[in-house]
Amino acid sequence: GMAKFFPAASIRDRGLLLAVIDGIIGEVQEIKEIFEKVEMRMVGGSLLIVWEGDEEALRASLSATEELPEGGLPAKHKAEAAAAAPAAAERALKEVEVEVSGGKGGAEEESAETSSSLSTSSSKKLSLGYAVKMIDFAHTRLAPGEGPDKGVLLGMETTLRLLEGRKAELAAVAEDAEAA
Repeated sequence: GMAKFFPAASIRDRGLLLAVIDGIIGEVQEIKEIFEKVEMRMVGGSLLIVWEGDEEALRASLSATEELPEGGLPAKHKAEAAAAAPAAAERALKEVEVEVSGGKGGAEEESAETSSSLSTSSSKKLSLGYAVKMIDFAHTRLAPGEGPDKGVLLGMETTLRLLEGRKAELAAVAEDAEAA
């Protein structure tokens, strides 16, 4: 299950790992809410979940999370991100690819408008500690009158359930450690 992708031994500070999982859950919920409103069919698609595996870098990135102005990333953070890019590329990131489509559908048309709106997060947060992105959805078509893709929604609900389960496991481990 999710223990492979969020191992308790990888981060000594369980609070950091729980914060990452909470953030990822929020991002997946946000994506799911968008998909609940879109009448489309997706033949294949995945959620790509990436999180920083280095504890100190994770701590620094989570403490730097802030609300962004309408203009996007402040110049100060653009410079920091550019300077950190080579080091970040060398660090090992934890990546999870989760299948989210079980729906039927054809690849008769691809909508650039749908693709760009589905891959853009409405969140204005800067978080370099984790990211959730929709990928591999080239065979997506609008399906007016057919409602949302139940297979995609089921995949996201399953992902959320697994993430919540891992969060509960880690919280229990943290409580046991505190009790001991």
